[in-house]
Amino acid sequence: MKQSLILAIAYLKKQKSRTTALIIGITLAVMLVFGFNVIRESQSKNQLESIYKTHGSYDITFNNVNKDVASKLENDKAFKNSSESADLGEILDENGALIELNASNENYLNQNMYSLKKGRLPQKEGEIALEEKSIERMGLSTDLNQDLKFKIKKEYKDKII
Repeated sequence: MKQSLILAIAYLKKQKSRTTALIIGITLAVMLVFGFNVIRESQSKNQLESIYKTHGSYDITFNNVNKDVASKLENDKAFKNSSESADLGEILDENGALIELNASNENYLNQNMYSLKKGRLPQKEGEIALEEKSIERMGLSTDLNQDLKFKIKKEYKDKII
């Protein structure tokens, strides 16, 4: 065993260019494998963050719940956070842009990482807050206190009991 080690070291010393190329090759291979693993893990983490940013971090969604049930769910200790959102239909503006109309509470906005760029949340009847993309699609300016004219489109389904 000792002689094999001595012969190997002697060979490496004699073949300096091959030894250097071998060390560089091994180093690059390790870096490449490690780099791909880091990239894959980073991509996975970024996708997860994107999902949380787009869809929120909720675990469960209830649809068509009346106020009594919503109140019970909100006060239930099994739920860490709760928020409310209601589908009010769609806005059809004068330019023909069709945009979803939703009502939500402040918890919903915080959980979905929305933030106000200007103004405040609606407090009075007839007030509305618009997303930046909605303002662009409707061709509006970003000025506050505008009078907007649009139609609200809502579809209802009859249920037979």
